[in-house]
Formats: sequence, structure tokens, C-alpha cells
Amino acid sequence: MSDYQWEKAIGRVFRSKNAEYSGFTQILGLPYSYRVIAGKPVENALLEVVDFKENELFVKVVEEDLENDFKYID
Repeated sequence: MSDYQWEKAIGRVFRSKNAEYSGFTQILGLPYSYRVIAGKPVENALLEVVDFKENELFVKVVEEDLENDFKYID
């Protein structure tokens, strides 16, 4: 993913598949690893991309429901 695509991912939200502090998600059809850096992950938690480094996204757990927001990654 180019720097431009990484930067476009910041602020996007997605649902976690498990309660782990790391995992994978797809952006533009490609899998990327993520790590939770803020909050306690639970299965199906809403996660927001806040930063990135090399090939890893850093995310935080979001308390409010933003799934209907235009930033949601399905």
C-alpha cells in the first residue's frame, strides 16, 4: 500500500473478528495487520485506525457506534 493509501486509512473504522490485541483486516481487498494500542478489544468491537508504521495499522477501540458512518470499512 502506498503512503497515500495508508494515510487514507487513518480515521477509518472496522469491526474486530476476535478479542485479540492484534489481527488482520482488509483494505482495498488486501490483508493488513493491525494492533490495538488504546482500549480493551472484545469480539465485534469497533476499531478506528489512528496511525500506521511500515506494514501495520495502529487502532483504538471506539465506544460509540460509527458503523453507519461513511468511514466504516466493511
